[in-house]
Amino acid sequence: MAQPMGRVVHRLSRIYVEKQLLTVDEEVLVQIDNKEAGFLGNISIPYSPDEKFEILEAVILNQQGAVVRSLSKKEINTRSYFSSDTYFADKLVKEFHLHWNEFPYQVRYRFQWVRSQFVSVANWSPRLYGNVRTQKAILQVSLPADYPVTVTAAP
Repeated sequence: MAQPMGRVVHRLSRIYVEKQLLTVDEEVLVQIDNKEAGFLGNISIPYSPDEKFEILEAVILNQQGAVVRSLSKKEINTRSYFSSDTYFADKLVKEFHLHWNEFPYQVRYRFQWVRSQFVSVANWSPRLYGNVRTQKAILQVSLPADYPVTVTAAP
């Protein structure tokens, strides 16, 4: 049996505060090398119902980098997000699946959410998947000059 071969090629997280709104714009490119790594094309994005949330792009790229498939709005499902550590669901999840039959291929998606009420600006890790290598991850945070900020790192 072949080992799952895939990786996060590129992740760019842009976070900014402007006019008392927190905006997160996330772009992800994953490489899927074989059928066993196909799970990387199953995308789930949790968000809050009080956020303005939008999937801006979701496409499949072939080996040459050409778009061979684009996700349509009707292929995006929304459901309640249930977690083992909560008794009720106060979040939603947008889900979609992008798969192709010629390996390797890449899945690129981009989404954005805007929130008016927030306590923290970013709780970020460069890794999207615990068992999948991340080749490149970038966090960009843009805040007003007078915005108070404290930076802490997890152990």
